[in-house]
Amino acid sequence: MVRNMQRISLVIIALLLMIPMISCKQPSITTSGDNNPITDGSASWAKGYYSLNEICTAPEIDVIVIGTVTHVAEVVNYSNIPGHPTYVTKFAFKIETTLKGKPGSEIIVNQLGNPDKPGWGIIDDPLYDIGHRYLLFLVQTTEDNPAYVSPGPWGRYEIINEKAYSLNYTKTDSGYCAPAGLDIDGTQIENIKLNIQDILNTTQVAFQDAVRIEPGNIFNIEVAFIAGKYGPGVVTYSVHNVSTGVTQEPFPEGLEVILENTRFTAEKGENYINNLQINTSKYLSPGTYIIKLQYVYENYSSGERQLIIYVNYATSGKMRQ
Repeated sequence: MVRNMQRISLVIIALLLMIPMISCKQPSITTSGDNNPITDGSASWAKGYYSLNEICTAPEIDVIVIGTVTHVAEVVNYSNIPGHPTYVTKFAFKIETTLKGKPGSEIIVNQLGNPDKPGWGIIDDPLYDIGHRYLLFLVQTTEDNPAYVSPGPWGRYEIINEKAYSLNYTKTDSGYCAPAGLDIDGTQIENIKLNIQDILNTTQVAFQDAVRIEPGNIFNIEVAFIAGKYGPGVVTYSVHNVSTGVTQEPFPEGLEVILENTRFTAEKGENYINNLQINTSKYLSPGTYIIKLQYVYENYSSGERQLIIYVNYATSGKMRQ
């Protein structure tokens, strides 16, 4: 099964410009021209993370590394609007440890802002510091000559004297409040590395827990299979309706669930992305529907996860439990 890299060919600006899901304070934002920049704005990140297990296994996290910022490779203005630049700084990192993915010994990490023009960045995720060492959870933005971006303040932890700290301890004016599961205040980096390796060695299926959808719509969900330390082996998926507590009961009329690939071969240490499509008829009765996805990884492991579908006539959109 070939991993679809197009899903992470993200436009950097789209990833970085919005209001964070977790924030201690909301800075005021004043738009202006290049000579009178805004006060650092905040961002609305594509997704928040709440535990080490969640961010390690998230389908969009392509690499987990430890590295040091060596220099600024380039600062680019992506805006076409005169007097209203959108700066992206390309930081060069020297990688010392790779915990997930295959990023190479040196990588570029893009970040919104300009070190020479304070006020044009993101207050919730301030620019990296040259010479500083970080644990990073990154999304790959391009397949050729890859660059990376952090999914937000959840994706960076500074390492000082072999201890890791989340952003709320190293940049206390950022306005970021780390969730309890990622509130790291001086934890030994070796212990965190061992935890990450244990998580990645475990076979898992990961996808969002719940969605809200209006009747008559289609909803697509990425399902990630993490092979862990096992493989190669054949993975078999099956999808069941468990809304009534009876696994064998068919889906109700007006609800169709299609899994893109129900059988594939997985290799040790690799992630595989599948698409789960939920089709709803406009005649589907509002209510709560529960889907159970089960997997069998040849002779290595098996397991299951549930997805809750809330069907109503309110504004549709993703919802997290």
